[in-house]
Amino acid sequence: MSERSSVGATHYDRVTAAWAKWIMGQELHFGLFEHPGEELSTATRRLTEHLIELGDVGPTHALLDVGCGIGTQARVLAGLGCKVTGISTSKVGLTQARRAARREGLAIEFLERDAMANGLESARFDRVWVMESAHVMPDKRLLFSECARVTVPGGRLVLCDVTAAGPETSLRAIHEQLSKLGHSRAVAARMTEAAVARGRRVWGSAPPEHIAAYGRAARDAGWAALRVEDLTEKTRPTLERWARNAHERWDELANELGEDYLHDFFESMLRLSSAWGNSAGYFAMTATRG
Repeated sequence: MSERSSVGATHYDRVTAAWAKWIMGQELHFGLFEHPGEELSTATRRLTEHLIELGDVGPTHALLDVGCGIGTQARVLAGLGCKVTGISTSKVGLTQARRAARREGLAIEFLERDAMANGLESARFDRVWVMESAHVMPDKRLLFSECARVTVPGGRLVLCDVTAAGPETSLRAIHEQLSKLGHSRAVAARMTEAAVARGRRVWGSAPPEHIAAYGRAARDAGWAALRVEDLTEKTRPTLERWARNAHERWDELANELGEDYLHDFFESMLRLSSAWGNSAGYFAMTATRG
């Protein structure tokens, strides 16, 4: 496991139980809302069902769940008849996933593996499922290359994630914009580093990349017939639900994660909510193994 993957695993070992219990529910991902008043659990299940449809996932498929979390989607997919293997670097998440699968009588293989060097057999899977885990992988090219390696020719990748959006920029462009406001380049660099560091403390170990960078990395890895769907507006209500849940459960979360984490969480939610639909968004992507 790489050093960065180890950092990410430590982060998720710490936050997973609290996220599931107090903020997000058992489906640790965004929801796909038909209207803002829907229950979060309804919207999160709809997103899972939407990805199943996009990926043309069927009961005969061997499927790799990359970044399987606590195994909720793996159990849904196994319930369809898929032969599911879930991988994660989080020991806490894997323990919960195995326990839940046993409780439901589902034969799912859960392995502690780094998605950027997974060590699995080549051409083993018909489908690769990457649900909101790519953004914590620091090297997208390695991620997509490993996904391609373990997928049979003609197999499919289905992914959804929070990404940078809008006009593609870089940290250098942000530094230049701050410099125009009178800040030195050194101070501008400090500002952006601080924002990235806070985001890492809340969400994981890698800053978000632009959706266009995902596409380039996937094509370079041999994926073809890429299709991207913008789900930014339909996922937007998730942010309000998470923030409301965290506010209502402040005492429990502070006891479990600490008030410093909660201050970082709400500041990050402020930034993300302000950026949503402008410089941040949510996308689904499918691709076929050449």
